[in-house]
Amino acid sequence: MNTTTQPTPRAQDSPTRDHRLLGRSALLGLVLFAVSIATFAPEQAPDPGNATAADVRRFSADNAGTLQMNTLAALASVLLLVMLVAVLAQQVRQVKPTSTGPGVMLTLAAIIAMQSMFTIAVASVFARPDQLAEAEDGAVATLYRLTAVSEWLYSLTLLVPCMALVGTYSWLALRSHLVARWVGWSGAVIATTGVFTLVGHVVPSLKVDTFVVPLFGWWLWPGLVGGTSALRWWKSRVRGTSEPVPNRTLSAR
Repeated sequence: MNTTTQPTPRAQDSPTRDHRLLGRSALLGLVLFAVSIATFAPEQAPDPGNATAADVRRFSADNAGTLQMNTLAALASVLLLVMLVAVLAQQVRQVKPTSTGPGVMLTLAAIIAMQSMFTIAVASVFARPDQLAEAEDGAVATLYRLTAVSEWLYSLTLLVPCMALVGTYSWLALRSHLVARWVGWSGAVIATTGVFTLVGHVVPSLKVDTFVVPLFGWWLWPGLVGGTSALRWWKSRVRGTSEPVPNRTLSAR
């Protein structure tokens, strides 16, 4: 008698669940893209190297509304990003249950969120002119100089964990056929450009001036993922099925 234990087949995820995840990624990606626009509001900020306490207080008073809007948009963006990455990681896990990719994506999202909260905390102080009015001049000037450190940290975060997140998801999505090939390759190009930009950022003598690509690529990436997910979600609704429509732009294996 054969006593060999047969492996238990893995339970397949429900097509309805797949459809819901697709809808969530579409909604979160598009909302994140829209909310992030507010963080580009212009500010007339003095130079941190030689700004006096009076300059900082004047800057805070003149731009209080803009700074407050930027702070709220940045906080919302952090929350939306974590939620979006969680949904994308779940999509990858459904087709690659043994892959370490989803865990890497969630770890990178956590690193980005922590750095973002530090930058937001520093910047949000200047959104409250009433608080600056009560602080000592030395404390105000020192705190404003800290913004240069937070901006440098933001640049490094953009070029390392942010680009790593885009590259990791793009690679996994291309291999799993989760997105259209042009979306996956766009993410790969953005991430690769971020690597070259990082080298030029750390070694200025190389004069690699491509920071605009990862900067705006990071902003556009959730819109690309959300927009293509929304299109697939809508096509599946029109066809009257709860199973997501496969990407037809994918080449044959």
